[in-house]
Amino acid sequence: LLDDEQLPLAEAFCVDVGDTSYSKPAYLHTNRHHRNRVTLTRVRGTRTFYQQPVATDQEKSSGHPTWYGQPFSLKDASTWPEPAETLTLTETSRRGKTYRVQIQAWPNLLMRGQQKPERRTMHHHPFTLVRIVRYDEKGQLANKRPLWLLVMGTRRHELGLLQIYHAYKQRYNLEHFFRFGKQRLLLADFQTPETSREETWWRLVSLVYDQL
Repeated sequence: LLDDEQLPLAEAFCVDVGDTSYSKPAYLHTNRHHRNRVTLTRVRGTRTFYQQPVATDQEKSSGHPTWYGQPFSLKDASTWPEPAETLTLTETSRRGKTYRVQIQAWPNLLMRGQQKPERRTMHHHPFTLVRIVRYDEKGQLANKRPLWLLVMGTRRHELGLLQIYHAYKQRYNLEHFFRFGKQRLLLADFQTPETSREETWWRLVSLVYDQL
């Protein structure tokens, strides 16, 4: 869709949102050629990322250049530098409960690439790491674990913390479409060896879902 110049998406600022399965090099590296595309995905709290290497590490006259700096372990707060940006907001749930939401961001972090089954280097693709924690009215954690998000793309800096938070919350609307589409509208049950027919079926199911 983004490669089709006849569609408005070709030149539009687009954000795609996904779960932890899309936070790995296999997906992130493949889709970086779209300059107007920003990828926003959830990451597991056990991941380790890296800060940018300091200047002294890059001044070596021989040997392999340093691509990664100090580790940033999501489960070890002692490895976290001070966040570059923090936002606190209050929201009310549908049941009338009030929550305090704290959003923190660390820009220009890096992840390691992969060698197999295909070599994908990731040190040229920095990203912003976002941590979201919700507290209830008593100041206690409303969720057992914080929500970690990764924002990657050339235009990622155009998204504010509040926009990132709301963009990821829209993912649940997408998940509802997939669940309802598969369970009630036979979204994944139509079988054909022809790709064009499968794509037509997906369009048809999407139209049916929109009308419902």
